[in-house]
Amino acid sequence: MRDVLIIDDEDIIVSLLREYFSHLGYSVVTAKDGGEGIELFNTTPNLDLVITDINMPGIDGNAVAKSIRDSQRPEVPIVGMSGQNDKADGELFNSMVMKPFDLTALTKVVEGLT
Repeated sequence: MRDVLIIDDEDIIVSLLREYFSHLGYSVVTAKDGGEGIELFNTTPNLDLVITDINMPGIDGNAVAKSIRDSQRPEVPIVGMSGQNDKADGELFNSMVMKPFDLTALTKVVEGLT
């Protein structure tokens, strides 16, 4: 089983991605903001992938990715999602997906990283 952490401040995105990736056989953990996402990453040792929104209030996706890269598991792939690609620090992410995104395209990105 592949384990994925999804971080987004929009409930509709979290619900959609949780349901979609669960249906594909992933074990999904979700967080509603960057702080909760970092906490879950640090306390969930078996994560294979992180998908995070970039533009979130408080701790944004860049800070989440930096925290992961500075952690004990910097090799965990990170997919960033943003409606404004110029806001992402591309060096921290394995891949970027522009919002609104196509689920098939996101699936190809995720499957290429897990």
